[in-house]
Amino acid sequence: MTSTTMPPPPPPSGEDFEEKLSRVELSDDNRAILLNGNPDHSLSLPMNFSKKSEEYQLKITESLIYNGCVPFNYDYIAQDNVSNLSREVVENFHERKRAKKAEAGTKEEEAKLKKQYIQKYHEKETGILYEAAIVAGKPYFVIQRGLVRLFDRIMLPDATNPTMEILPPEREMYLSKPYEFVSEDELNEYLKLASNETPDSLYRTQKTLASKYIDANDTHLTIVAADDIFTFFQDKLGQTHYLMFVGDNDTGKSTSLVYFQYEGYRAMLDVSITPANIYGFLGNFEEGQGIILEDEADDIHKKAEKMKIYKSGYNAGKKVTRTDITNFGRKTTGWNTYCFKAFTSEEAPDSNTAKGFMDRTFVLHCVSGKPKYDIQEVTNPAGDEEHSELLEELLHQRKILFAYRLLHFQDPIPNIELSVRNREKQLCKPVLRLFQDSKCQDEIGRALADLIGQKRGLKRGTLESKILDEVLKMINENQEKEEQRKVDQTKGEWFFKAWEPNQIPIPSLIDRVRTSLDGEYRYEKDKSFQTEEHGTVTHERIRSICVDKFGAESKRNQSARYLEFNLENLNKAIEAYTFPEKVTILQKNVSESGHDANDADEVFSTGDDERVSASNHEGNDGKPTNYAC
Repeated sequence: MTSTTMPPPPPPSGEDFEEKLSRVELSDDNRAILLNGNPDHSLSLPMNFSKKSEEYQLKITESLIYNGCVPFNYDYIAQDNVSNLSREVVENFHERKRAKKAEAGTKEEEAKLKKQYIQKYHEKETGILYEAAIVAGKPYFVIQRGLVRLFDRIMLPDATNPTMEILPPEREMYLSKPYEFVSEDELNEYLKLASNETPDSLYRTQKTLASKYIDANDTHLTIVAADDIFTFFQDKLGQTHYLMFVGDNDTGKSTSLVYFQYEGYRAMLDVSITPANIYGFLGNFEEGQGIILEDEADDIHKKAEKMKIYKSGYNAGKKVTRTDITNFGRKTTGWNTYCFKAFTSEEAPDSNTAKGFMDRTFVLHCVSGKPKYDIQEVTNPAGDEEHSELLEELLHQRKILFAYRLLHFQDPIPNIELSVRNREKQLCKPVLRLFQDSKCQDEIGRALADLIGQKRGLKRGTLESKILDEVLKMINENQEKEEQRKVDQTKGEWFFKAWEPNQIPIPSLIDRVRTSLDGEYRYEKDKSFQTEEHGTVTHERIRSICVDKFGAESKRNQSARYLEFNLENLNKAIEAYTFPEKVTILQKNVSESGHDANDADEVFSTGDDERVSASNHEGNDGKPTNYAC
């Protein structure tokens, strides 16, 4: 039997009705209809309304309208009006149902997307750099296109067909200090300020700023300032050295780490950092998410897994692979290790047990000093006006560096060739490459040379370096005499040749060394002399240094004892026993392959800017004849 909706009796005269029925709305929860949209005139739909056919839904709605018009005093006007209003309700009901289903489908698809929270992302195809920051209290990715643009997420590989959602961290998720701006306008203002900066101006500002909190020698301040700026381009340069600040308690070694925490690029400062901490911070998506600062790292050489991370983490592209067992089986993940790192310790790790780590690390020895300000007090000002202003200065400069990175990250950085090679080249090249066209390059090169000299175990003015200086001078003089002798021979003149250029009589060398050291003999025919700087220096000590450390051969002929030097061994001695004045850039815009190909003819810089070619050309007698000192 078919059910039909019968209209109520015709309404009485219009004077008994308050208003006419002009519309019927569906409630927000789809469970009722509202006559003329009035929530007080609500009529509930049946619980099974959505399961009924559309035709039956129309009849149910019409019946509700008729039945509701009487108690609420509505004039339904005409039967067609009720039918039309009922159809609008049912159509709206189905439209909402379709929208809800689509929304549920979208949420389901979004739930399937892999989410990744990262601090920065470089889109290599377009060159766009996305940097996470907190702007007006909310997390965004910031890009620079004239003015800044803000994004709350990045869809990869693209917005139309995403498989991954990249998100900026919330404030509480940061392990480093987030970059915070009160508004988009403040960000744009910092871009304007940073556009007036150069590597030189940034370096000078950072060195001056560091000197307020770190009472140390010029090498220490120079490398802190240069490395601080370098960290903002570590991911672009792809190679770094490490720093270790070594000193006793109350030497302020931790101050340098706190300084890096505020001025370095996204620094995580912690004590007893675990491998899991490192993996979580550097992630498995894109390298160089920040820098690592480990305080009190005295037992670092005893942490085998962490040492593996640090040994590989000075070069980009290195990962540590770990396999975890999950509910879905085994999952293998490659975790990033590359970033700049700095440490503090009371003693440097033993070079034998931590050789690979120490090869990559410059050690800066800290002594007790009197810095102008205590950085711990400044970073916790407790309302002090002066300290609050100094803290604002630190925060201002880190924002300048952040904006400078946004502006200049895509700038090309040409390759360079240095006056050092192998491991020393790897330690020095990245930071000098960044400052290659800057006035401060010379200052940074001298600081790097000082650190290299310390790594070689040298000090300026050692007895070995003084003896080596005299050996080089005498070989050079012999070479000049040999060349002059050959010129004289072409003129028909003949001179007796006593020695080859690489042969030096031992008495002559001893006399030259004694003179250079202002040595004095205590009595006639003494075989040792006294010096103010090196104490007693024996003749035998001079000879043994040349043989044992410079690779010379001790020989004798009919007239005298002499030393014969091999150029290849002598070049090694120059590198090992001469303290370089500075690390210099020999050539710019060179290919890496071209640089490596020339390593065999490397030129080493001595303290007096002398040069010794590493080419070993031999004459017919098998002895080296080309000594360019």
